Amino acid sequence: MENDRIIELETKLSYQEMTIQELSGMIADQEKRLARLEERDRVLTGKVRDLMEIMEESPVNGKPPHY
Repeated sequence: MENDRIIELETKLSYQEMTIQELSGMIADQEKRLARLEERDRVLTGKVRDLMEIMEESPVNGKPPHY
């Protein structure tokens, strides 16, 4: 009986260790993905800012030449 209980506990521990490793890998992958998304956001924000500056300087937003 005691031996069966130890085997059961060792089996559960083994599955828990495997699950922890899988979750650790998932977290690492998500951290990489988040870093890429943050970089993409930074680049796109800069591009939008540049476009807004161009739009503000554009004659389209100014008075027509006949005024």
